[in-house]
Order: sequence, then structure tokens, then C-alpha cells
Amino acid sequence: MKTTNLPRRIVTFVLSAALLIALCACGRGNNSATPSTTATVSTEPVGPAGNTTGNITNFGIAAIQGDWIYYAASDGLYKINTVGNGEEKLCADLAESINIIGNTIYYQNYGSSNNYNANTVYSISTDGSDRQKVFDDEAQGIKYISVVGGKIYYCAYSLTKAGLLTKGKYTGIYVINTDGTGKQKICGDQAACLNVVGNQIYYKNKGASDQIYVINVDGTGRQDLCKERTDYSCVVDGRIYYQSITTEGRYLVTTKTDGTDRHVLCSDDVGCFNVVGNVVFYQNFSDGGKLYSINADGTNRKKLNDDLSFTICVAGDWIYYRSQQDNDVCLCRIKTDGNDRQFIQ
Repeated sequence: MKTTNLPRRIVTFVLSAALLIALCACGRGNNSATPSTTATVSTEPVGPAGNTTGNITNFGIAAIQGDWIYYAASDGLYKINTVGNGEEKLCADLAESINIIGNTIYYQNYGSSNNYNANTVYSISTDGSDRQKVFDDEAQGIKYISVVGGKIYYCAYSLTKAGLLTKGKYTGIYVINTDGTGKQKICGDQAACLNVVGNQIYYKNKGASDQIYVINVDGTGRQDLCKERTDYSCVVDGRIYYQSITTEGRYLVTTKTDGTDRHVLCSDDVGCFNVVGNVVFYQNFSDGGKLYSINADGTNRKKLNDDLSFTICVAGDWIYYRSQQDNDVCLCRIKTDGNDRQFIQ
């Protein structure tokens, strides 16, 4: 397991970018488009996904395929066997949005703290060979990259001259082939928190008071599912889990994907979260941003660590998350039952 201290310049970049995204997610706006009253589901098959929806909405810093876990550290992209040995550095890119399809890893390549780039996707083989640029969206930044069925779906946002996020200026959902051709705009909503599930895309619409919308992958059937202001969301097994933002706090709520059968899972002040099977792993601001878990029916609430925990990604039996050490961002992992916490970098 790596134990190198995180370089301060890269820490500054990672923390600043994460904070900007989080702050922008709370913005409001206007959208004159009228949602459909009924979603017409596209019958075109989509295919396998490169990572889970919960990991994608947590910026995809880890993913699992077979016996290998792939994760993003401050100095590159790594893989490690699920039993904890055979660690190997695949490349030195500063990566997020890790997606694995077959023997190919797709990821957002931020370059380095000296050469920050918010709009480039690369691919590399799982053995570290054949690294190449897939596409570069020169006009805008990209986020929430999801590789599904030979296509890359992502949210776009406007950039400042410094290459950082312009507050609240998400500009749409796009799709492009995994070979970098055929780029198309699916919709022009100010979309974030992208969940590609089957033939549909669920997302937070910042241009409609942060409500949850759904649209077919072909751009049809756009519909408003939720009249609440939301932030993080995750679609798993026919249900939407989301952070409902009210004047009293931020609650963890679940509904069916048609917006019915709403339940509040807990009264904690919830930050980022991830859902795997029937368990929700979440950042609990009622207890200093520490990592908690709770069953999807609201039972068995449990504290897992004593760290400030964010970008919560689950890979097999491990939770990879970012925390803070000596005022710097660090990468840690812990078992899903709260045991065996490890400092990675």
C-alpha cells in the first residue's frame, strides 16, 4: 500500500476542484423548457457500464473488475489485487471518472497541477499499455463521465480562462463514441450528477432548482421526476436515492424511479453518499462528516470511521474515500464493515 505524502500543489488542485463542484451543485437557475408529462423509453439496448452509478456521482476515483481494483491517487492511476497485493502503477496521469470496459480503462485525465486540464478523456489497457487520448472537448469542461455500451456520456460545463468551473454554468449532456467520434448533444439542461441506467439518464437539473430529471439516451422523453431541491443522487435497483435540501437540513431520501413511494431514510445531515445493493454509505455532517452506513430500509445505522470522508467510492469489499491529514487531502480505504482502515497516500 502506498504511503507517500500527497504533494501540496496537487492537493490544492484536487481540493479546490472538489469544493468548486460541490458549491456549484447548490446553485439555482431558470429553465424555460417544459418537461414531458410521460417518458417514452427508448428500446435501443445500451450495454455494460464501466462503473457503478454511485461511484460515477462520487467522481469515480475507484472501480473494480474481476480480481482487480483500479484507483486514482495523487501521482497516477493504480491497480491492486482484491486480496491486497500486486499493486502496480499504470500511468502518472491525475485521473478521475474511472470506467473499465473489457481490457480498457477510460478516465478523465486532469494532467497535473502544473498543466491542469478539465476536458480530456484518455484510455489505457488494464496492463498499463496503449495509453492514448480519446477526445478533448476544447470548448468546455467535462464531468460525471459514464461509459456504457460503447459510448461515453458526460456533463459539460463552461470554463474560465484558468480552466476552472464557472459557477453554475453546466451546459448540457453529451455522448460520444469510445473511439472519440460521433459527438452529439443529448440535451441542453444544466445537468449534473449523471446516472446512466439502461436506456435512460437521470440527472440533477441546476436550471430547474436542482430537481431530478430523466431523459432517454436518444434525447426523447425528458421528464421532471422530483419537485425537491437535490444534490447528490444515485439510481440503483429501480430506486432513486438523493440528498433532499431543505431549510432544516440535507436529508437522505429514496423514491421509485417514477418519483413515487418517497421515504426519508434518516434524519442525519447527509453529504455525499453511495449505494451498493441494500446499503447506503454516506458522509454524516451531523457527526463531523464521518463515514456512516445504513440499510436502504432505514435500519442498521452504523458509524464506520472517525475521518472527514468525501468522494465515497465502493470497490468490492473496500470503500475508497478522500479525507484530510495535516490540512492536506489524502486517500484512504476501509472495509465496508468499518474494519481495516488504511491510509493510501
